[in-house]
Amino acid sequence: MPDLDPFTLTDEHFDAVMVEIDNELRQQSDNVVGRPLGGLVLFVKRFRVQIDNRHPLQQRIFAWFDRVYGDRLRIDRDFGQAIVLVNGESCKVSCPWFFANFPVVCTPAAIGTRLRIQSPHGPIDVRNLLESGIEGLTLDLAARLQQAECDQMLAVFGDMFMAFCGMEAALGARYGKADAPYIKEAMDDLRASSDSLLGSRPNYGQSKWNSLQAVEKILKSCIIEKGGMHGFSHHLNDLASAVAALGVPAVDPAWISSVQCAASVRYDSLLVSKSDARAAHHSALRICRALAPVVKKTDAQIGFNEFPFQFRNGIVFPCILLGYGSPTIPRPTSR
Repeated sequence: MPDLDPFTLTDEHFDAVMVEIDNELRQQSDNVVGRPLGGLVLFVKRFRVQIDNRHPLQQRIFAWFDRVYGDRLRIDRDFGQAIVLVNGESCKVSCPWFFANFPVVCTPAAIGTRLRIQSPHGPIDVRNLLESGIEGLTLDLAARLQQAECDQMLAVFGDMFMAFCGMEAALGARYGKADAPYIKEAMDDLRASSDSLLGSRPNYGQSKWNSLQAVEKILKSCIIEKGGMHGFSHHLNDLASAVAALGVPAVDPAWISSVQCAASVRYDSLLVSKSDARAAHHSALRICRALAPVVKKTDAQIGFNEFPFQFRNGIVFPCILLGYGSPTIPRPTSR
């Protein structure tokens, strides 16, 4: 099979190649989510080719995994998740995996209206978070929300995207580079922080502890990246001071204070209120967003631009334009 042209494989040959690749991936990990990306990496290494984003061959590879695994691939298949406050209640918001540009608004004024912005490549549809992206939010409730509340939800969405994308860009192992230390675990902690705020039995103490763990790990990762050393301390102020002493822009002390907590919150969730846990979660997102570029290991392109969206009848509301370009997969020099 190595002598076959990867761009003109018959369905039979292509399926045989993908089965071999899938078996190799299964030996590496039981995790199905993310397997299409791992399959793409192994495919280009096997055939010594380079595939641009959205190339038909890339789409063929991803489609193969979709056919084989179906909904199992769509579990947490997003850039990240966070908690937003909707009419006083905590709700999960997530950002789907995308490439290129992704404009987003959050406003009841435009519910049911198709919004578009112009780009150098033509018009782009704008997504309204109130219609898609916030788990459990009905259109009836969405229409009753105040714009000021929606603006806060959009801000959290932007922090979430930039934090998780930034940390994703620090995971270089799948691209033939190195992972920044502790970053995968910090991402898991951030997800756990939001999960513990939800459900019929939320655990606010555990949520705040997970927020602290995420921040602690990214601070320590920055210290290592800058050539320093760290101990086993959970004192975020000390770690933040050590990071700043290594030339990294200082983190807002108020964010650090919001996340800091004692280890005892793991054993008594009543030590932390819902509002304190949520504030810690949001501060952790902001801190991870600010520090992720320090430990970036890939050439992934991440963009964020905020501007006013001019709606009809003089109505104006914020719009954020998110951008993502996947990392370059190195061209192999030998088989």
